[in-house]
Amino acid sequence: METRLTYVLSILFIIVGLSLLFGIRYYREKNKQIYNERIRFVKASSKKLSQILQLNSTYHFFHLENPRVLKYTCRSKAEYDHFDYKAFFQNDIANNLQAYLDLIEHAKRNLSLYAEYMNKWDQIMSTHSEQDRQLYLQYDYFRIMETNLCQDACQHPVTAILVIVEKHYSSPQGRNIYSEAQSFSHQETIDIVKSTIKRIEEKGERERTAAYQRQMVTPKLRYQVLKRDHYRCVICGAEQSDGVKLHVDHIKPVSKGGKTELSNLRTLCDRCNLGKGASYDPDGIN
Repeated sequence: METRLTYVLSILFIIVGLSLLFGIRYYREKNKQIYNERIRFVKASSKKLSQILQLNSTYHFFHLENPRVLKYTCRSKAEYDHFDYKAFFQNDIANNLQAYLDLIEHAKRNLSLYAEYMNKWDQIMSTHSEQDRQLYLQYDYFRIMETNLCQDACQHPVTAILVIVEKHYSSPQGRNIYSEAQSFSHQETIDIVKSTIKRIEEKGERERTAAYQRQMVTPKLRYQVLKRDHYRCVICGAEQSDGVKLHVDHIKPVSKGGKTELSNLRTLCDRCNLGKGASYDPDGIN
């Protein structure tokens, strides 16, 4: 008898549990159906939402990657510890200068358009027609749903650049994994782009100046230098008869601002000239 009662109670618990489960599921589906019907009604009836969608169709913003993430995998823990975020960022800018210039210009345009867009968006949201008032009075949910839909439809373009530089390192056996990052704001990015452009322009000017100064070493000027130095290397004294080639060297290299004038020119053999390279000591012997 007791076993039968336990069995019956178990069956009842199962039936009640299933009923509750299906009841909750039905209730959720019904609420979802009602919610979707209300959403469709608001979308079809809201004058504000229609105006905002029309506004969206007249404003086209640039879709920009934000944040822009730069990643670098270090080859050693020492490199990881001494990693220079800014230098790495500057190098990426130098290699992709036009892309960064476009990114800054597009963000600037987005910001200008966004101010206009939000001004018109606010005007639409603050205006209430007689139709709006009637719908608000008739359907208590209408105002809330309309506001939410209008906010969801509002465009939010990227108007400020954020660049994140990440550094990573894993030990050879993978036992230790390190990762850190540094971010650069919109204004910091603009400042670094400007400084990179200036550095590129200065480098280009130095290269153009150096090329011009080298071209000024005419055959006549070369002869004057060799004759003055008695056709000998001024460092080691070697002559052409010793099997060397004689060069006319800029004492202060043109890459460091040296000029092509007699006082800055001398005769060096090819070996001494190669050893000297572009070195220059303004306070010592050269």
